[in-house]
Amino acid sequence: MIGGAIYLGPAASIGKVVGGAVIAEIANGSYQWFDINSEKNQSQPENQQKTWDYWGSTSAAVTGALAPGRSIWQNAGIAVGGTLFTDGPDRGALIGTRAGWAFGTAAGLVVPPLFNPVLGSSSAPIGDIIGSVGGEFINNALKDDINEKKK
Repeated sequence: MIGGAIYLGPAASIGKVVGGAVIAEIANGSYQWFDINSEKNQSQPENQQKTWDYWGSTSAAVTGALAPGRSIWQNAGIAVGGTLFTDGPDRGALIGTRAGWAFGTAAGLVVPPLFNPVLGSSSAPIGDIIGSVGGEFINNALKDDINEKKK
Protein backbone atom coordinates (compact mmCIF):
# COMPACT_ATOMS: atom_id res chain seq x y z
CA MET A 1 0.00 0.00 0.00
CA ILE A 2 2.72 2.46 1.00
CA GLY A 3 4.92 1.43 -1.93
CA GLY A 4 2.06 2.04 -4.34
CA ALA A 5 1.41 5.48 -2.89
CA ILE A 6 5.11 6.39 -3.05
CA TYR A 7 5.00 5.47 -6.72
CA LEU A 8 2.12 7.91 -7.16
CA GLY A 9 4.34 10.67 -5.74
CA PRO A 10 3.69 13.39 -3.20
CA ALA A 11 0.19 14.74 -3.54
CA ALA A 12 -0.46 17.02 -0.57
CA SER A 13 1.15 19.24 2.03
CA ILE A 14 2.26 17.76 5.34
CA GLY A 15 -0.68 19.48 7.04
CA LYS A 16 -3.19 17.72 4.79
CA VAL A 17 -1.40 14.39 5.22
CA VAL A 18 -1.47 14.70 9.02
CA GLY A 19 -5.05 15.97 8.94
CA GLY A 20 -6.12 13.02 6.77
CA ALA A 21 -4.47 10.56 9.15
CA VAL A 22 -6.11 12.18 12.19
CA ILE A 23 -9.58 12.28 10.59
CA ALA A 24 -9.32 8.63 9.48
CA GLU A 25 -8.05 7.53 12.89
CA ILE A 26 -10.87 9.34 14.71
CA ALA A 27 -13.44 7.77 12.37
CA ASN A 28 -11.95 4.30 12.87
CA GLY A 29 -11.63 4.77 16.62
CA SER A 30 -15.20 6.02 16.90
CA TYR A 31 -16.54 2.99 15.05
CA GLN A 32 -14.45 0.56 17.09
CA TRP A 33 -15.48 2.19 20.37
CA PHE A 34 -19.18 1.97 19.48
CA ASP A 35 -18.79 -1.59 18.21
CA ILE A 36 -16.88 -2.83 21.28
CA ASN A 37 -19.39 -1.21 23.64
CA SER A 38 -22.51 -2.29 21.74
CA GLU A 39 -25.13 -4.42 23.48
CA LYS A 40 -24.72 -7.08 20.80
CA ASN A 41 -21.00 -7.38 21.54
CA GLN A 42 -21.50 -7.27 25.31
CA SER A 43 -24.02 -10.15 25.14
CA GLN A 44 -21.42 -12.44 23.54
CA PRO A 45 -19.41 -14.83 25.70
CA GLU A 46 -16.25 -13.10 26.91
CA ASN A 47 -13.95 -15.09 24.60
CA GLN A 48 -16.02 -14.03 21.55
CA GLN A 49 -16.34 -10.32 22.33
CA LYS A 50 -14.64 -7.93 19.93
CA THR A 51 -11.49 -6.18 21.08
CA TRP A 52 -9.57 -3.22 19.71
CA ASP A 53 -8.18 -3.86 16.22
CA TYR A 54 -4.76 -2.19 16.25
CA TRP A 55 -3.96 -3.21 12.66
CA GLY A 56 -7.24 -1.68 11.55
CA SER A 57 -6.37 1.56 13.35
CA THR A 58 -2.91 1.64 11.81
CA SER A 59 -4.29 0.93 8.35
CA ALA A 60 -6.92 3.68 8.76
CA ALA A 61 -4.25 6.22 9.73
CA VAL A 62 -1.98 5.26 6.82
CA THR A 63 -4.88 5.25 4.36
CA GLY A 64 -6.02 8.66 5.64
CA ALA A 65 -2.49 10.03 5.30
CA LEU A 66 -2.14 8.75 1.74
CA ALA A 67 -5.54 9.97 0.50
CA PRO A 68 -5.23 13.80 0.35
CA GLY A 69 -4.49 15.15 -3.10
CA ARG A 70 -5.21 11.87 -4.88
CA SER A 71 -7.83 11.23 -7.54
CA ILE A 72 -11.02 9.33 -6.83
CA TRP A 73 -9.66 6.12 -8.38
CA GLN A 74 -6.29 6.39 -6.66
CA ASN A 75 -8.15 6.67 -3.35
CA ALA A 76 -10.22 3.62 -4.26
CA GLY A 77 -6.99 1.67 -4.79
CA ILE A 78 -5.53 2.91 -1.51
CA ALA A 79 -8.73 1.92 0.36
CA VAL A 80 -8.78 -1.57 -1.15
CA GLY A 81 -5.05 -1.94 -0.43
CA GLY A 82 -5.62 -1.07 3.21
CA THR A 83 -8.42 -3.63 3.42
CA LEU A 84 -6.27 -6.34 1.86
CA PHE A 85 -3.53 -5.47 4.36
CA THR A 86 -5.79 -5.81 7.42
CA ASP A 87 -8.41 -8.39 6.35
CA GLY A 88 -6.86 -10.23 3.43
CA PRO A 89 -9.17 -11.29 0.58
CA ASP A 90 -12.27 -11.18 2.81
CA ARG A 91 -15.33 -10.75 0.56
CA GLY A 92 -17.37 -8.88 3.17
CA ALA A 93 -14.50 -6.52 3.96
CA LEU A 94 -13.89 -5.72 0.29
CA ILE A 95 -17.57 -5.07 -0.43
CA GLY A 96 -17.81 -2.93 2.70
CA THR A 97 -14.72 -0.98 1.68
CA ARG A 98 -16.16 -0.24 -1.74
CA ALA A 99 -19.46 0.95 -0.23
CA GLY A 100 -17.64 3.06 2.40
CA TRP A 101 -15.39 4.52 -0.30
CA ALA A 102 -18.42 5.40 -2.45
CA PHE A 103 -20.14 7.14 0.47
CA GLY A 104 -16.96 8.97 1.48
CA THR A 105 -16.33 10.10 -2.09
CA ALA A 106 -19.91 11.34 -2.49
CA ALA A 107 -19.74 13.20 0.84
CA GLY A 108 -16.41 14.76 -0.12
CA LEU A 109 -17.94 16.08 -3.33
CA VAL A 110 -21.42 17.09 -2.13
CA VAL A 111 -20.91 18.40 1.42
CA PRO A 112 -18.36 21.22 0.88
CA PRO A 113 -20.56 23.27 -1.49
CA LEU A 114 -23.40 22.98 1.03
CA PHE A 115 -21.40 23.96 4.13
CA ASN A 116 -18.80 26.40 2.75
CA PRO A 117 -21.30 29.28 2.35
CA VAL A 118 -22.25 28.89 6.02
CA LEU A 119 -18.89 27.97 7.59
CA GLY A 120 -16.51 29.58 5.10
CA SER A 121 -14.08 27.91 2.75
CA SER A 122 -11.27 27.85 5.32
CA SER A 123 -13.32 25.90 7.87
CA ALA A 124 -12.67 22.31 8.94
CA PRO A 125 -12.83 19.75 6.10
CA ILE A 126 -16.42 18.87 6.95
CA GLY A 127 -16.87 16.76 3.80
CA ASP A 128 -13.85 14.65 4.70
CA ILE A 129 -15.07 14.24 8.27
CA ILE A 130 -18.62 13.21 7.31
CA GLY A 131 -17.33 10.98 4.52
CA SER A 132 -14.74 9.31 6.74
CA VAL A 133 -17.03 8.63 9.71
CA GLY A 134 -19.97 7.58 7.53
CA GLY A 135 -17.76 5.46 5.31
CA GLU A 136 -16.26 3.70 8.34
CA PHE A 137 -19.69 2.82 9.75
CA ILE A 138 -21.07 1.71 6.36
CA ASN A 139 -17.92 -0.30 5.60
CA ASN A 140 -17.93 -2.21 8.86
CA ALA A 141 -21.70 -2.70 9.03
CA LEU A 142 -21.68 -4.30 5.57
CA LYS A 143 -18.59 -6.35 6.38
CA ASP A 144 -20.15 -7.69 9.59
CA ASP A 145 -23.51 -8.36 7.89
CA ILE A 146 -22.00 -10.22 4.92
CA ASN A 147 -19.62 -12.26 7.07
CA GLU A 148 -22.43 -13.09 9.54
CA LYS A 149 -24.58 -14.43 6.70
CA LYS A 150 -21.62 -16.46 5.44
CA LYS A 151 -21.45 -18.33 8.78
